[in-house]
Amino acid sequence: MLGHRSPDRENAELADRKMGLLKRAGLFGEDTKGATIKRACTAEELRKAYRLVHDVFLDNGYLRPEPSGLRLRIFETTSETATFIAEKDGEVVGVLSVVGDSPDLGLPSDAAFKPELAALRATGLRLCELTNQAVAEAYRKSAVPTELMRCAVAHGMQAGYHEGIATVSPSHHGFYDLMGFRQLGSERSYSHKLHDPVIALRMDINHYRQPPKGLGETARFIHHFATESNQFLLQVADWGKLARRHFLNADLLEQLFVNDRNFLAECTPEELRILQRRWGQEMFQVVTGIMDLTSLEGRAADSLPAMADPALAGRPLGWAGADEFNFASDLRPSHGGSLVFGRYLLGLATAVSDRILGLFTVEEELFDDTIDRGRGWSAPSNLMTGLSGRGESVAAQHPIQRSRYWNFLS
Repeated sequence: MLGHRSPDRENAELADRKMGLLKRAGLFGEDTKGATIKRACTAEELRKAYRLVHDVFLDNGYLRPEPSGLRLRIFETTSETATFIAEKDGEVVGVLSVVGDSPDLGLPSDAAFKPELAALRATGLRLCELTNQAVAEAYRKSAVPTELMRCAVAHGMQAGYHEGIATVSPSHHGFYDLMGFRQLGSERSYSHKLHDPVIALRMDINHYRQPPKGLGETARFIHHFATESNQFLLQVADWGKLARRHFLNADLLEQLFVNDRNFLAECTPEELRILQRRWGQEMFQVVTGIMDLTSLEGRAADSLPAMADPALAGRPLGWAGADEFNFASDLRPSHGGSLVFGRYLLGLATAVSDRILGLFTVEEELFDDTIDRGRGWSAPSNLMTGLSGRGESVAAQHPIQRSRYWNFLS
C-alpha cells in the first residue's frame, strides 16, 4: 500500500526521536558535570550512596522515612552487591547497584514478581537486578544516569549474567526500552507497606555479547555505547577486588550495619544465618557479638537483641559500664550484651594495633579465582591468617548481587 510503513520502521523512528530528546537533555554524552564515576568501596562512600537513595526515594514517595537516613536491606550486607556511584567534591550525586541472584537471598524483585523470576530461573538463566537507582536532581540531565547504566552493563557482562532485571515506575519505561529492556510482569505494587506501582523489565545481557547485526540506528548506537565504547568493561573487575577487600573488614561492617543504623537488630534469625555464612563465623561474631544462633530459634525479629545500645553512643568503642556488661550473664543474646562484647573485642583490636584489624581485611590475591561463574556465587575461601601463622578460617560465600527506580528527567 502506498505510504504504508511497517511496524518495525515506526518503532525505529520512535526510538530515534526518543534518543534525540535524551541526548539533547544531556544523557548518553560525556558531560557528567564534573562527577567521577566509580564503584563505592569505603564505608563513607557506601554510607553516602545509601543516604542519597533514601532521600531520593523518600522525595518520590517510594519509601517511608528511616531515622538513620540510610536505605539498607539484606542485599546491601554482602560484598558482592556492586554499588556504583557518581561523586563530585566528596558528595555522592548518583547511585546504581547490581545484585546477583543467589539461592539464599534471591533478588529484591522476588517480593513482587517471584513467579516471573522463577520461570526465568527454571530455564537455567543467571539473573542480576539493577537496584538503588537514584540521581540528585541537579545531575539528572547529564551523563551521570547513563554512565552508571554502562557500569551496570559492564558488571553484568564480566560477571557472566544472562539477564538483567529492573522494576521501574511505568513512566520510566521509555528509557529502559531504549536500553533493550522488555516488559516481564504486569503493573503491581513493589511494597506491601505503601502503594508503589512498578512494572518488571528484563534485559538480555547476552545481546551485548553478540555482534550488532540487523539493528536500527538507535539500537546500533546503544550496542556500541554499552560495549565497544564502554570504558568500564576494563575497570569493573579491579573495582570488584578493591570493593571486597574493603568490605570484609570488621570496622566497615560495624559502621554500616551497627553504628549508622541498627540494621542487624532488624534481621530475622534466618537472615542472620545467611550473614554468618557470607561473612564467616569469626567475622560474624566480632561484628554481631552473637556466639550461638541456635538460641535465636523461633524468635521474632523485634525480639532480637539490640545490636547497638543508644546508651553507648559517644563512648569509646568497646567501653561498657559495670551495670551494662557482665561476662557471666550478658554474653547471652537475649540480654543484648553479646554485641557489646563484640564491640569490646573490636575495640581491643583497634587499640592494640592496626595490624590486628588487618586480620579482618581480605587480601586481594585470595579473591582472584573465588567467583564460580557457573553457579553465580563464590566458593568458600580462607580469608585470613592468624598471628601465630596458622590459617584461621574466616570463610564466607559471596553471591554477586539486584534493581529499582531511575530518577531523572522528572
